Amino acid sequence: MNHRRFFVAVIALLSTVVGFAQSDHPGPDPVQRAILQARNAGRLGDAEKLLRDSIQDLQQRDPRNPRLASYLKQLSNLIARRDGGIAEAAALFQQAYELDLKAFGPDDLRTTLDIVNMAWSAHNAGDDQKAEQLFNHALEAVHSHEGEMRTSNDASVAAAILGAVVPYYRAQKRWVEAEIVLKEEMKLCDLIATPGREGFGDCGGLPESLAEIYREEGRHADSVQVAPDLLFPAELESLHKAGEKFMEDGLYPSAEDAYNRAIALAHRLDADPQSRFNGSLTSRETESLGRLYEKEGANDKAEQAYLAVQAMNERRAGSEPKQMGFAMSLAPINLISLYENEGRYKDAEALLQHVYELQVSYLGEKHRVVVESLTTLASVYEQEGQKNPAQYAQARASYERALSIQESMVGTQHPQLLPLLRLYARLLGMMNETAKMAEVRQRIEAISAAVPP
Repeated sequence: MNHRRFFVAVIALLSTVVGFAQSDHPGPDPVQRAILQARNAGRLGDAEKLLRDSIQDLQQRDPRNPRLASYLKQLSNLIARRDGGIAEAAALFQQAYELDLKAFGPDDLRTTLDIVNMAWSAHNAGDDQKAEQLFNHALEAVHSHEGEMRTSNDASVAAAILGAVVPYYRAQKRWVEAEIVLKEEMKLCDLIATPGREGFGDCGGLPESLAEIYREEGRHADSVQVAPDLLFPAELESLHKAGEKFMEDGLYPSAEDAYNRAIALAHRLDADPQSRFNGSLTSRETESLGRLYEKEGANDKAEQAYLAVQAMNERRAGSEPKQMGFAMSLAPINLISLYENEGRYKDAEALLQHVYELQVSYLGEKHRVVVESLTTLASVYEQEGQKNPAQYAQARASYERALSIQESMVGTQHPQLLPLLRLYARLLGMMNETAKMAEVRQRIEAISAAVPP
């Protein structure tokens, strides 16, 4: 594995893992959605500008905002992809680490997750002595928390830390140490008991990683024994990775062929009555094909692929415990992004309203994903309001409903309300509701003042 590319990948992992691990993570962020849309569309320059502007704004206006560290890490990830960008990326990440250190303390696993990234940065800079010290520090931190691993949140962060150390040992051909740490990671993954577990991080691919270590050691019999436990069948995973590589290299016809072959195979695997994948193989490959079409500019084909995935996901969602994980992940991010990029706000609005109703039906109204769907719907109304101000009233109603639900879950003075209150205040400004906007801003200031430094 190219170490520079792994350093980039670990930085990219942070926003997803830490977001999953923090139950008190702030609510929906329209800036983050705009960044995601720009990156999905290949407009990396736009994504970088959004990040730099947002970082500068928060540094001046709200330096304690938890989004600041996240933005710094994402910008670091973008910069690290450039030739000669590792040094600047490492400096940006150092700033993020210092913010996390102040927010969480030196013993928190979220801070430790930052440390493994700095270890890879040191390794890439040729300072393996420093890298070794940092990796050892990270392992000691995970081991010191072993008795506290009682939740999926704790296990997810710890597993990400261990997963970042294993490739370092493998790169140095330290097979025994790699095997020990990987098996520790696998035990942590057993604690991540969510309905959609097959989609979490690298947990599903760990048996194959262990098999690769055995093969590298020459222990072929052992590698064969663990291979059947692969999350995704080897043939399907090979096609999927081939499609990703072709797309990354700009070989779109070859990527399309690989994904179509993967979809055909996934259909057969999902049709097996004994399948444990619950249709997730076909939806994963179809989603990948949709992203390829969108990257090619074939938006009609991309839309059809995304709609097919949405239909599959809705068939799997429900109110039963084993279906609730799929209900929580119903939000069709790629399809909404496609509609917004094309200015098809009515289509986005109808889809989000449909998803909101399904989620309320399956999960109940007092649920964070319901708040997220309402907030996304409000942002669509807000964008429509730029051409038709009458839509601002719809946005206001959606924000107020989202606030009401959030308040019923966390109380009226909780910091989790701040992102939503800021969006609401901004909309009121657009509507020239100055008195109400001032009232909301006073509330924002009161809640912010009560948050410990």
